[in-house]
Amino acid sequence: MTVKKRAGRPSATAAFFAGFFVCGGAAAILLPSSAAEGKDYPIRPVPFTQVQVKDAFWLPRLETNRTVTIPFLFKKNEETGRIDNFAIAGGLIQGKYKGERYNDTDVYKPIEGAAYSLMVHPDPALDRALDEVIVKIAAAQEPDGYLFTARTCDPAHPRPGIGPQRWVEETVSHELYNAGHLYEAAVAHFLATGKHTLLDVAVRNADLVASVKDDAGRAAVERGPLVYCAEGVDNRGSALAIPEGAEFRAEWRLDLLNGIVVLKSAASGAGGNPLILVPYYAWAPRGAGEMAVWLVRSLPPPS
Repeated sequence: MTVKKRAGRPSATAAFFAGFFVCGGAAAILLPSSAAEGKDYPIRPVPFTQVQVKDAFWLPRLETNRTVTIPFLFKKNEETGRIDNFAIAGGLIQGKYKGERYNDTDVYKPIEGAAYSLMVHPDPALDRALDEVIVKIAAAQEPDGYLFTARTCDPAHPRPGIGPQRWVEETVSHELYNAGHLYEAAVAHFLATGKHTLLDVAVRNADLVASVKDDAGRAAVERGPLVYCAEGVDNRGSALAIPEGAEFRAEWRLDLLNGIVVLKSAASGAGGNPLILVPYYAWAPRGAGEMAVWLVRSLPPPS
């Protein structure tokens, strides 16, 4: 199983669908969800658009989600000023930012959910409603691709916790957190409608995020829908890297959480040991310790 490298600069849309979701200036390495070696997941997923749910338990709930939950979420986003924040940042209306610094995501998430609903149940009214919100989101994006209404609404008085300048409080600012939900919503909307309106916004933002110097030269590993991480208990020491061209092998570990797929690589780990990655959801049950998702591509030469 070989790491796929983003060679040169293919179209940003292709990069999204190839699984290279850029975050913090680094490419997320997408690995195939099946492996020739070892045991793998016994159940294979199928596209949900190819599944029709007609039972008496789930079907009514799916209809409730489509007809009640999704409209309710958009209504609450209107009432609480979350959608207005984009209009204010874009100069469409006058006003002050409302809410917490992570409120942009509360708009992106329902867009994603609504898009998935559109894939299985076309709804022209919902489609138009998404278009209206996306116009405001696009207006809020700054010329270089930056999109974070908690700062753009009033750059001279940014919301608490986001720092006086961009990217200086990434641990708590939610600049990248918000961006991640934007990307998920943009991909879902494109798949549902074929429209590039939100996808283009996401691509411009991703290109900007890729230029953040402090996070450049790092990579994360994603296998299927799962993001992987390096846990301290498996990788003694802190000097870990994922070199270009690193190869990973999937290994079934029944002793961890009743069975998970671990990834092993000959990449440079601490002391020259193999790099071991576990699914992000599975870290910490073996006790408190360090964990890292984004790893450098090369280690500095020994002093």
